[in-house]
Amino acid sequence: MTEPTPGGWGPCPAGELERLGARLRLYRRLRTAAGVGAVLLAAAGLATAGWLAVRPRPEPVPCHCATPADSAPATPCGDEAAGKK
Repeated sequence: MTEPTPGGWGPCPAGELERLGARLRLYRRLRTAAGVGAVLLAAAGLATAGWLAVRPRPEPVPCHCATPADSAPATPCGDEAAGKK
């Protein structure tokens, strides 16, 4: 290919078409894998959003104190919950 030919065309080196075909197959496989990955990622996002929309909400746990303190406590359940005695 170093010698000029009429019309500017020359023969391909040995094995060049096989290398080109292998490279194009690799690119096609990578593009397909990227597309499949994008579809799976979108499906996982939609499934997560749907699950978050319909999942049962946990009910708030009421305070375990039996009686309210006379004064305003420092914690929601009095000083026992804060570790004070």
